[in-house]
Amino acid sequence: THPDGKLFAAFYGRMKHIRFYNDEGVLLHDISVNISPFINNISSQNPEELATFYLSPQATSKYIYVLCSNRLSRKESTTPIQELQVWSWDGTPVISYKLNKPVSLIAISETHQKIYAIDQENENQIYTHTLPF
Repeated sequence: THPDGKLFAAFYGRMKHIRFYNDEGVLLHDISVNISPFINNISSQNPEELATFYLSPQATSKYIYVLCSNRLSRKESTTPIQELQVWSWDGTPVISYKLNKPVSLIAISETHQKIYAIDQENENQIYTHTLPF
């Protein structure tokens, strides 16, 4: 949710799909990201082999930061090339950063201009980086 409560973004965990709505529930943008790996139809997937893509979206007044794990199934490598994607509130992708360590959650501090991330394999390890915008 946008900090002013007037916009909402829904990032789908099982597909690379995002929808942006206003506070009246009107769909503003309906976006499919067809960059490999991706899935267009999850109904044909075995439930145990469902993809995992978007995790932990965090909103600021200007941007949405979201993890994209790029995993088609649980059987894949435990260290896929994970990304931190940045989206504007008008549905435009701003930038994508490839992460060199797998993380499970992120948090944003606009006050301190920091992004915090928890290591996926060692939850006692927290990474800190200055927000790029």
